[in-house]
Amino acid sequence: MLEEQVLNDVLNAFLVKYQIDFTNVPLPESINVLKSRITNDTTNLGVYVSDALLPVAQLKEDNKWMFFGELSNNPKFKEIVNSRRFENLFYREFYKNRLQILEPYVQLLESNHRIKSDKQYSILSFSRVCFDEEMENALLVIHYERGFETGSMSGYYGAILVEKRKGNWEIVER
Repeated sequence: MLEEQVLNDVLNAFLVKYQIDFTNVPLPESINVLKSRITNDTTNLGVYVSDALLPVAQLKEDNKWMFFGELSNNPKFKEIVNSRRFENLFYREFYKNRLQILEPYVQLLESNHRIKSDKQYSILSFSRVCFDEEMENALLVIHYERGFETGSMSGYYGAILVEKRKGNWEIVER
């Protein structure tokens, strides 16, 4: 399904963009307590993806700030947000086990999976994906968090525009 292909490509783009190699990057002061417990093993980076795709129009209604700014000047963004399709996408679940997550990440299929104190985690949830008429551009909302058992270190929550390029869906920079 095309919607799942977009989710897969965006998921992997966020994981690559925010990946930390603990052997080369100094830890932030806020997690110095973990320094002694961090190992050089980054091969078990847990990723939990929600299987609930929220209605993008509802997220816009609740978070209007996401749909303003630089991105709102993009003609494709405007076209999608003002389309009938945008308003008519409803909640749906998808089979997250079909996602092809890049190594070294490992998908945590159950939300009750225990995060070990010396391992990273990522949590992602998505809205429905709304496509333009040509099915070459799409808009969605992503909520991405990354951190350790003791708390989140960074993340992103916002609307993004993606464009199909050479068979892959890539994020359009603002």
